[in-house]
Amino acid sequence: MNKNWHNKNILGQNASLRKRIAWHITHQENCGCRSIPETVQREIRKSKLTTPKTKSKKL
Repeated sequence: MNKNWHNKNILGQNASLRKRIAWHITHQENCGCRSIPETVQREIRKSKLTTPKTKSKKL
């Protein structure tokens, strides 16, 4: 988990769908400690956006 990224990029509790999508896409690019929730994935597919591959974890 990229704690530094998470501390600098807090997603507000009542964030709009647009902000949630942007946050999760950016999260995948910079941390990827968890997958994008299905509800957000569904909206991404509806809007025909592409998501980056999860950042590989270093061992």
